[in-house]
Amino acid sequence: MKLRILLALLVIFCGGKSLTAALLPERFATAGTGSGVYLTAWEEVNTTSPVSLTLQTALFQSGSWGSKTLASGVVPVSSFPVIAMNSTGNACMAWYSFDRTSQTRSLYVNTFSLLGGWGTPTKLSTTNRTVRDNYKVSIDSTDLITVTWEELTSLPFLFVATSTFGGGWTTTQLSP
Repeated sequence: MKLRILLALLVIFCGGKSLTAALLPERFATAGTGSGVYLTAWEEVNTTSPVSLTLQTALFQSGSWGSKTLASGVVPVSSFPVIAMNSTGNACMAWYSFDRTSQTRSLYVNTFSLLGGWGTPTKLSTTNRTVRDNYKVSIDSTDLITVTWEELTSLPFLFVATSTFGGGWTTTQLSP
């Protein structure tokens, strides 16, 4: 049932323009509170000049979907969203942005609350290494957000960043 609702949402909001991209499993993400509130994100292609990829989201609560909302802000070529949501409806989404000039991927995050909607995207990766696809996001019942990711050159470098809602991000390199 949930999958049918999600697919119907994607068809409605994508209007057929980027349906193929949106339906690839790695190109959309859903998280929920466990009590009937869900947040879904998907990649949407903007075919006007300049061509870009943005991350749109929609919230399901009280039995219906809300309108779609831009969550990636002005970050260009945003792709592969990962979302975590806790039981209070606070959420965090991570994604990468591809830089056409440096040919690298950078990791971005944005936070969401049921009361305030989306915040401002924040870039977490700070090097010229490319971010791998295996990044993870978690948020606990105290609103502590944890994001882990790898950056790659010849060796993988493992990073973790933590934050609370309204707070700044603290990033630590774990290895090598």
